[in-house]
Amino acid sequence: MANLGFPFDPDAVARPCSYADLPDLPAIQRLKSCRQWVVWRYEDRGKAKPTKVPYQPGTGFNASVSTPHHWGTYDQAVARAERGRFDGIGFVLSADDDLTGIDLDHCRDPNTGDLEPLAQRVADLAETYCEVTPSETGLRLIVEGKIASALKRDPVGVEMYGKGRYLTITGWHLAGTPTEIAPAPKTLEALREAVAAFDAAHAAKAAEEVPAIASSGPVATPLPIAEAGGSPFFRNVNSAALASLPSWVPAVFGAAARFHPGTGAFRVSSKSLGRNLEEDLSIAPNGIRDWGVGDMGDARQGARTPIDLVMEYGFEKEPRGAAVWLCQQMGKSPEAFGWEEGDRGGAEIAATLLARKVVEAEDGTLADAETGEVIETASSPSDDPLADDYAFGDISRPDGLIAEMTEWILATSRRPNRPLAMTAAIAVMCGICSRHMMGPTNSATHLYLVNLGATSVGKDRPFKAMDQILTAAGFGSIYQSAKFKSDTAIELALKSSITSVAGVDEIGSAIFAKMGGRRATTHESSISAVLRELWSVLPGDTWQTSSRAGERSEKLQSPAMTIMGASTLNEFYKSLTGASVDNGFLNRFTVIMAAPASEEQDEQLDRRIVPASITQKLAAILPRSGNIEALNALLGPSHPAEVLRIEWANPAVGERHLEFSRRITRWRDEDDNASPFLGRTAEMAVRLATVHAVGRAGRTALVTDRDYRWGASVALASARFMIEDASLRMSETDYQSNLKFVLAFLKQAGRAKRMEITRKVDGRWDPGTTDKILRSLAEGGQIGLVKGDSTKEGGRKPDIYVYLKEKRART
Repeated sequence: MANLGFPFDPDAVARPCSYADLPDLPAIQRLKSCRQWVVWRYEDRGKAKPTKVPYQPGTGFNASVSTPHHWGTYDQAVARAERGRFDGIGFVLSADDDLTGIDLDHCRDPNTGDLEPLAQRVADLAETYCEVTPSETGLRLIVEGKIASALKRDPVGVEMYGKGRYLTITGWHLAGTPTEIAPAPKTLEALREAVAAFDAAHAAKAAEEVPAIASSGPVATPLPIAEAGGSPFFRNVNSAALASLPSWVPAVFGAAARFHPGTGAFRVSSKSLGRNLEEDLSIAPNGIRDWGVGDMGDARQGARTPIDLVMEYGFEKEPRGAAVWLCQQMGKSPEAFGWEEGDRGGAEIAATLLARKVVEAEDGTLADAETGEVIETASSPSDDPLADDYAFGDISRPDGLIAEMTEWILATSRRPNRPLAMTAAIAVMCGICSRHMMGPTNSATHLYLVNLGATSVGKDRPFKAMDQILTAAGFGSIYQSAKFKSDTAIELALKSSITSVAGVDEIGSAIFAKMGGRRATTHESSISAVLRELWSVLPGDTWQTSSRAGERSEKLQSPAMTIMGASTLNEFYKSLTGASVDNGFLNRFTVIMAAPASEEQDEQLDRRIVPASITQKLAAILPRSGNIEALNALLGPSHPAEVLRIEWANPAVGERHLEFSRRITRWRDEDDNASPFLGRTAEMAVRLATVHAVGRAGRTALVTDRDYRWGASVALASARFMIEDASLRMSETDYQSNLKFVLAFLKQAGRAKRMEITRKVDGRWDPGTTDKILRSLAEGGQIGLVKGDSTKEGGRKPDIYVYLKEKRART
């Protein structure tokens, strides 16, 4: 039995790390030499046990393991941990190092130090450095050499990562193991054998159950996206359903399905599913994964399809019925997806697949372990323009200068809201880049940005922060708090500041309602035309103002207006008309959803002091930094002699953009409802990618694949949101608006009591109007009404349940 060289503390849940007093061992010295350190603390994230959340040593803000500038030196991590409320320090595994981290969980008795057999076998091999984890119930090994792909099996207690993770470092060396980091081939082999043995046992058990599954009739059997032979009906339905999640997910899970507009995904907690598991069910456009069972030997490692979910949690319990139900929810016939009489049911196909041993590649693709045949991918690039090819991860955590400004705004906010802060940072970057930089496709670099969210989410601080940052950098004159009442007001603003960053709070009522109102004057209704023209002006172009009585038109050299607006959802869409969609006005806006309101907190940094690192980097982006000519580049009457074009980092990134554009075009051609919102999605992606690249690398930037993924992800999130939301919220009349308000609520809730709708209305109209609206929708076949059972409601007058047609009410 291994003898640990420190006294035990059975009463301690986790012994605090001695940050500055790690043992002077070769392994620790090797890690100290790398600038890959973070700090961490335990936080309650609603799971069974606290989560170890990483933070940046330099700023104390949240850290990302995929963002190198978030990491610091060992000394920085120690200093931050000692002066902050942190529970430990950690080392990030990077793709650029030659290290692999291994965790053996729940393998050690914290009272005696006794190890489980597998952990004892690894300790006896003694190939590389090993230490005790903070919980004192596990071991961590650091191995020289990078594994090809991550491996995680919770039932076995084994995790192996080569990148994309950080390791909590305690320095509690396991006596009897080496003090240096070394290759560990026997250790890796032993752990892989243990995992393989578990997988084989579980697969054998699943194989025994296959005959029963195949012959027992309608059961909730997992169904693959593709079937071997036969028509592509099931594959097509699954692919279409992934691209249209809001049309069916709320109907299956009701209010338990939490929508995340930034990613277009839904998440259903394990608690809501009535199970005692740690992980949730993720339903995203690029695939569905039940993380609760993914690491527990599930035959498909948690991968699911829309048809699977309908059978397991919905109203249909056999594949054909589930697929047909999904077709109805998407408003199309089964024949539209390739249904032919005689298609195989699906349970047989599922049974065949369940008998296979499935492996998962790093990109999430599932394949047969023996043949290498792809069993399931998140989505097919040829079928889905929102495929995972463009996934960035958390789009609210970009890189470079945009990230730095975002973190500073958050740290100086009493109600920090990450998407709002990021949008302000993007607007600042656009203002600095827009008049003298263009993207790889000769695209402009100014944007119209809109944050949508509830009241009291912290919208004020980002507006003030934009002004502060630009002023501190010496360019305060380009920021204006704008409420453009007419096209003339916009032109006058550009004449006074030809580069403009306009902050518009309540943009719906401040601008859009004026230009779209029935009583709008000519100057108010022309706001749309002026803004549409200005969005398309490129660096180096001229733009001509209107000619009015007593005033000649004027040519402006490269006017560049960036807008950052904020509004509530209802106010934003209420202020827009169908004409705003048809004429391409709305698709020029990048919509970013705010996070829910957070609790008020103390500011972490002095909001009066903008960090010099931010202001200096902003100034360095200009063609002539440090003198009045730099300001003239933004504001001067003549455009700079040379416009800097930011190029693709390599041809592959350019090809990625071309393919993205082609897919968007196909999507527009095939979906008339989506088409009006997609007209500028590809152009928007390039603009976002360009300012992201410049924020990351300054004037020498090249647009990398990561830059483009971020830009495309933000643009797609905006398009998804408008496609799914605008059709229900936008209307031409107040009565249509009321109808669509009710439909939007039912779409989110799945079904609701009449009184719940009345409360949701909250004074918009009287209760009698609610009944009129419900009657109208019911007569039109859009909703159904079901009377509750009075015997179950204590003899009271039964409630009336309302649900969208083709969605069954659960009374």
